[in-house]
Amino acid sequence: MVPNGSSPRGCASVTGRGVSGVLLAVLLLFGCAPKVDEVFYKEGDLSEFQAKAVQRCHGDFDVLATQRFGKYERAQLICKPGR
Repeated sequence: MVPNGSSPRGCASVTGRGVSGVLLAVLLLFGCAPKVDEVFYKEGDLSEFQAKAVQRCHGDFDVLATQRFGKYERAQLICKPGR
């Protein structure tokens, strides 16, 4: 919590200071976390991974984690907003 009462991540503070039920419901439903996208690709085929990730995110992205599924891998991505 930042001293001025706001959250460091830009989400509203839900400490009970004038927070309406609607705002609280919206925060609980949608949250503050960015959407995580997934891309599956053949293990070791980085060109396929890059093509699918750019297509899914419409540009720039960060890789959160990868997980192996037999001869395939799953990459969890956070898409960066466009410029």
